[in-house]
Amino acid sequence: MNWSDHHSESERLAADADAALRRGDLPLAAQLFGSAAQAEASALATLGSDKPRTLGITAVSAVALYYKAGELDEA
Repeated sequence: MNWSDHHSESERLAADADAALRRGDLPLAAQLFGSAAQAEASALATLGSDKPRTLGITAVSAVALYYKAGELDEA
């Protein structure tokens, strides 16, 4: 999979997590945010140093998703 595939999966999972939050299902939301963070970290791993802006934005996104998942050590 390439950056776009991983990032799209991350976005889908994060949207599902937001929906779970709105329903009040905090455990599911945390699990989905964690999965989204892992997908975003996978997207980050596909990037080279030739894309510094995308690299930075993707890194910040992964950290934010880990934070929302309550995975502070990973963040």
